[in-house]
Amino acid sequence: MNPEYERTERGENRKKSVRTRKRTGNLVAIIFLSVICLVALSFCVFLMLRIEVMKDDEVQMKTSVDRLNNIESAGYITNADALQRIQDERAQAEQEATDTLLEYIRSSYRNGNSSVWMLRNLFGTFANELVVGSGGSFYFFPIDDTLKKAFVSPMDMQPDSDGRMRYVGADPSVAGTLGVDVSRFQGKINWEKVAADGVKFTFIRVGARGSTEGKIIEDNQFEANIEGALENGLDVGVYFYTQAINEAEAIEEAEYVIEALKPYTITLPVVFDFEPADTDDARTNDLSIEQNTANVLAFCSRVSEAGYTPMLYGGLKSFLMMLDTKQIEPLKKWFAFYDDTMYYPYEYSYWQYTAQGRVNGIEGDVDLDICIENLAR
Repeated sequence: MNPEYERTERGENRKKSVRTRKRTGNLVAIIFLSVICLVALSFCVFLMLRIEVMKDDEVQMKTSVDRLNNIESAGYITNADALQRIQDERAQAEQEATDTLLEYIRSSYRNGNSSVWMLRNLFGTFANELVVGSGGSFYFFPIDDTLKKAFVSPMDMQPDSDGRMRYVGADPSVAGTLGVDVSRFQGKINWEKVAADGVKFTFIRVGARGSTEGKIIEDNQFEANIEGALENGLDVGVYFYTQAINEAEAIEEAEYVIEALKPYTITLPVVFDFEPADTDDARTNDLSIEQNTANVLAFCSRVSEAGYTPMLYGGLKSFLMMLDTKQIEPLKKWFAFYDDTMYYPYEYSYWQYTAQGRVNGIEGDVDLDICIENLAR
């Protein structure tokens, strides 16, 4: 090969290599500068956005400061001012609550309501408790959710203009019928007029035990009353006013009723009339809850054995303070409570709602009752 040619070829190759390196270096420089420009541009955009955010923050801070400065045109509220305002508002609220309560008490007394009535209706304060007044004191009984509740609402019963309670609920199986309970104190009764006045049932007293001597006393109007009621198509039940001090006496009372009923066919329960004696020297005054409950169960068991349906009569004090509520739960109940709204939450079958009722055929006041038995049962 020609040596001159080889030298020329090597020179050309070196020139090409130099030119290639220059172009590569220029390209790298251009790319680096482009990246620097993009970073700078991004940073500028970030700064612009940050400036806008800071402007918004400044406007909000200024607005907040202006709002604080404008409160009552007195500058910022100090902690002391805030505490004073809270105390003033609390004092005003307490005064308003006191005024409302005092007006409620005045209004209640003007309307002849008792203290226990006021407690029961005190803005739902004792909605989960039953309030019972006895001997000048008040007793509070939490409502037991394990016991069966009444299957009609208190609002399902409303008095008419004549004072008679009506069932106004939507359940057609609820009887809602009018009844009376009577004894010798109502004198001679015209049962034909009673039936014509819309009375559908009656409970008739068979007798009573004396509260001091303890002797069983016949009700001298029992025969006339039961015969007159049956002859005029009323459903009839009977009751006995107890003053038994033990199970033996309670069974004796049941036997007395069973014997008196032999000539008659009744369709309603035989009732154990259990209520506090109205004398300070009554023989039953010091009986325990356990003994009272045992007496009730003994009477009802004997009545059931004789083929009748037993039932217990009483009021709040009887059922809550004198008896074991859980043990008497299975019994049918006839509840005495004189008001337009029922106050007893547990299951019952009859409600004696007034002792001052008026019925054609009966002279003077008479107890009125409503049957709320669910006939579908």
